[in-house]
Amino acid sequence: MLARMMLQAASRFTRNRRIGFAGAGRCGLSFIACTIKIGLLVLVCAGVPQVFAAEAVVTIHQLKGLTHEQALEGRAVRLKGVVLCCDPGWNQLYVCDGNETGYFNPHDFQTQPEKGQSVEIIGTTAGGNAALTNATLTVLGRGTIPAAKRLRLSQLGNDWCEWIETTGRVLLTETSRGRLALLLQDESQNCLVYVMGQPATNDLKQLLDCKVRIRGINASKTVAGRLDSAAVFVPGIEEITILEPAGAKRSQVPVVSIGSLLNRELGAWTNGLVHLNGLIVSYQPGQSLVVKDPTGILRAKVIQLTQIQADERVDVWGFLELSRDEIFLNNAYFEVVQPPPQNTASAGSPAPSPRTTSPPAVLTQVSDILKLGREEAARHLPVHLRGVITYADPEWRNGFIQDKSGAIYVDLDQKDVRSGQWVELTGHTSAGGFAPEVLSSAIQILGSTNLPAPAKVDLEDLVNGHLDAHWVEMEGVIRRARRTEEQYGHLNLNLMTPKGQFKVIIPGVGDQPSPANLIDALVSVQGACTSELNVRRQLSGITLHAPSLDQVRILEPPPADPFAMEATRIDAVATFDPDRLAGRRVKVNGVVTLRIPGQGFILQDASGGMRVLTRQTNEIHMGDLMEVLGFPVIGDFSPYLEEGAFRRTGTGALPVPTKTTAEQILLHGTNDS
Repeated sequence: MLARMMLQAASRFTRNRRIGFAGAGRCGLSFIACTIKIGLLVLVCAGVPQVFAAEAVVTIHQLKGLTHEQALEGRAVRLKGVVLCCDPGWNQLYVCDGNETGYFNPHDFQTQPEKGQSVEIIGTTAGGNAALTNATLTVLGRGTIPAAKRLRLSQLGNDWCEWIETTGRVLLTETSRGRLALLLQDESQNCLVYVMGQPATNDLKQLLDCKVRIRGINASKTVAGRLDSAAVFVPGIEEITILEPAGAKRSQVPVVSIGSLLNRELGAWTNGLVHLNGLIVSYQPGQSLVVKDPTGILRAKVIQLTQIQADERVDVWGFLELSRDEIFLNNAYFEVVQPPPQNTASAGSPAPSPRTTSPPAVLTQVSDILKLGREEAARHLPVHLRGVITYADPEWRNGFIQDKSGAIYVDLDQKDVRSGQWVELTGHTSAGGFAPEVLSSAIQILGSTNLPAPAKVDLEDLVNGHLDAHWVEMEGVIRRARRTEEQYGHLNLNLMTPKGQFKVIIPGVGDQPSPANLIDALVSVQGACTSELNVRRQLSGITLHAPSLDQVRILEPPPADPFAMEATRIDAVATFDPDRLAGRRVKVNGVVTLRIPGQGFILQDASGGMRVLTRQTNEIHMGDLMEVLGFPVIGDFSPYLEEGAFRRTGTGALPVPTKTTAEQILLHGTNDS
């Protein structure tokens, strides 16, 4: 199964819906979840004149002016306008009445209009976020798209939610969110552009490095009246016009080594595109990528969400930037280097036998669906199932149903569906990412029932994917528990077992803070199992989808005061200790000998040094004495700590440096850190 404010705002983006970022499926991203909340605010913006009379609402201006109390009175709405942008998959519908533009939820209407159509919207206000009840949308014919207001990228803090036109140079193009995304730049201002609708099949790289003009809805974010992040929703590729073609193609930019790049003298070349090739060291989707080659290591800032794994080889393009703390690639873009095609004629295993019987006219057992090949499942065969909903997350359109024959992922958008309901489901098949899935589901709730008895498993039991979508139970030590803006309302847990890591996603936590008492706890988790895939559709990770925190049972709580635990010598970290459970947090003490901006620091005690990766933002200085908590990870030469938590206890002298040679460092690795 494949697995992010402005970087992740969509419902389901691809047919490989395998991780619950806010999406219409497993490969969705939490971008729309935030964007909808922002978009709806167009109807209650501050500074808009209020409507005091009880007359019917006939303009966007009046609709924006309603107070919450007035909207609760059930005001009649009857307005006409032209559709500027519509993409139900991303919950986007913008209508202009000739003077102002307003956002509407396309799922409130049975009719899905197209850009440029003249429509009439009728309904009744219902309070929060100016939601409409008994809403209808009628297409009246073709309308006239209004002239777009021309703005520079730096001016996008104004005219929010309005139809605008702007220009910039395309720094990257990518489709990991299920929509074409462009990064534009003009006068040092960046802007994310999302093109609504499924990406075209033609080569979208033709836009790279071109200067373009776009028209769309201004969805930028402002903080304290100033532009914080610029974003535009473009209704279609036809609203992008190339003004100046690109120069040389990126594939023609020669690869340079990281070592030679960092050792060059500064000059005009730093304004040009840089091309690296190396292996992934670490990756935070939508944020940064750390890549290494035989000569060095370098961080690149990215917006992509492409699913990749450590040690995969990538090509990276970006612009070298120097800050006070580090040298990095900015506005970077990467591609996984595909392995050479295998010679299937000489492969040792025979090709799978073709299916000799046709599937049933209507598939009524989950097992029948799972027997389908990818081509068969892609034919959208009808499905009629009865079973228990083990997991339901309508906000991200993720669901799982299990019957006596098996379990399967369901594209879910019904708000009344809950875990533990006995249901009747109709829909059609899809090839999915790892296994077949059910799309366009309609669910009739028949009652409530118990969740199935979980299969108690470990990671080895799941590596072949035969328990994909099943209700399972696993144990592990929680290393990270966080709720982020990019995954609004969802809690993400990272757990470690003696055989590797897995993830847990829990919906419905809203704005509640992440539970601190879970870090370093040994827990048992029940949830629907999903399989993460790499770009070659190979299983690369496991995620459990748990309906609530009720499915997380603490077996061994963490220490009440973790800093009170006994410190471990750095040279003893990740060595055998019969008194310590594998995967639990350790404590080390030492002095900071190096800051690693954006990552952490190096700590050293009398026995050795160690790299500490941390998310804390406290100021760190060389010579600081630290108490550090973290989880051991095996590195290339020596262990390091991740998810570090630290507190400063004073200052101290730096240790006496060890005399060594480059040959000794590379040959033995004993002086790492």
